[in-house]
Amino acid sequence: MKPFFKLRLRMMEQDQTGKSLAERIERSPTYVTQFLAGKGCLTTKDIVKAAAVLGIGREEIGEYFFPEVERRGKDNGIRL
Repeated sequence: MKPFFKLRLRMMEQDQTGKSLAERIERSPTYVTQFLAGKGCLTTKDIVKAAAVLGIGREEIGEYFFPEVERRGKDNGIRL
């Protein structure tokens, strides 16, 4: 499965492409594409901006932007 599947699905639901999301968060399309490919990182500020654009609540940010941490936390009984 591609990295950030849930985030990509949310982008599709909101009619956002990597390019359009990049424009909305004031970053280059390459920056967003690298992140979605699992080859780069977004800053905290960019995550908050992207979440706002995509209608993702603060309590859901981990599910969309940190899926590996979210998954490991649930497996280990750790509440995030």
